[in-house]
Amino acid sequence: MKAKIREIIPGEGLGALKFGMTRNMVLALIGEPDEKETFSYSETESEMTESWEYLELGISLNFDEEDDWKLVLITVYSDYYLFKGEAIVGEGRAFLEEIFDQEGINDVQEEDWSSEESPRHILLESDALSINFWFSKDVLDEVQLSPQFIDDETIKWPKL
Repeated sequence: MKAKIREIIPGEGLGALKFGMTRNMVLALIGEPDEKETFSYSETESEMTESWEYLELGISLNFDEEDDWKLVLITVYSDYYLFKGEAIVGEGRAFLEEIFDQEGINDVQEEDWSSEESPRHILLESDALSINFWFSKDVLDEVQLSPQFIDDETIKWPKL
């Protein structure tokens, strides 16, 4: 089952795990999560998000109420998963930048999210790919991917 969800596919998902899937579709594909949490990123209770944590798989999935509880965010934190054929979690920034160069990914922006609790906490973000690469102490420890957008309001859902 795990091999079905190995490749990070920008704008689509993680292998067979596609953006736009319902919670029931995800359950049928990879089973029950280890943990579930419902929260709101905003002050509005009507904009709820449900987060599912799969500890053994090394992924977290978010479903948003405003998108009819479809899968809208995948977070990967295991070196099992591949980006452009390479295991990138646990690698340094130079390794990832080499992949960017090879693949012609040239829209990457950097943000410094460092704090006293998280020194050297850096985000590399590609809007074209809808992917965030999070580094802690110069090591990639998390990749967040989301669907791409047609415009500011309209998600480009992949075919299921």
